[in-house]
Amino acid sequence: MPLRLRSAAPVVDLARPAARAARLPVVAAGPTLGLALLAVLSLTEHPSALLLVLVGLLMVSPIGYLFDDAAAEVTAASPSTLARRRLLRLGLGVPVVATGWLVAIDRGAFLEGYATLPVGALSSEILALACFTLAVASIAAGRGDRAPGTTAAVGLLVAVAVVFLVRQAVPPAWPVPELSPNVHHRRWWWCTACSLAAVGWTSRDPAERHPRPRVRARSRPSPGA
Repeated sequence: MPLRLRSAAPVVDLARPAARAARLPVVAAGPTLGLALLAVLSLTEHPSALLLVLVGLLMVSPIGYLFDDAAAEVTAASPSTLARRRLLRLGLGVPVVATGWLVAIDRGAFLEGYATLPVGALSSEILALACFTLAVASIAAGRGDRAPGTTAAVGLLVAVAVVFLVRQAVPPAWPVPELSPNVHHRRWWWCTACSLAAVGWTSRDPAERHPRPRVRARSRPSPGA
């Protein structure tokens, strides 16, 4: 038993500063606002089940704040890699957002058309939006943005607006995902895969992204030369 506690001590030591820096209260505000909107919809007449898209959008919009790091220059010198620190933050924040979404799809049964709503397809869309937000935050943080969470939240709203407008202007055969679940909804999985790849690529340590050029050692002249 003491051996197990001793082996878990490094994880706890890393999780404590990660919890303080991950801005969990801001991330938790997303599910709180989403569930508040769902409660307001329960007071209206015949709310559409498709409004769950808006609920999910509110829930995932602040998830990029997990990558906010005011002490990035200090933590960059720590033995823990950037990818490891971000995995710890995701492990703390993602369950909060996921729990809020599970509560929303459970309590949203009163919405009109909920019985025929493909909850799995809708959840894949919310997952893609969350991964896209994390990708924008990760890229912004890598470029020196001091508030990548805010940049990611704004980027998510712009992306959703662009998807909605483009979807109205192009034929259905075009590879553009739709905000309402239908036969083309699986296109969101491509967005999820690309976003996760971007997060992984930009979560490398700066030394790995910008390796120093190797300098050839000058050969010393022999004593007899």
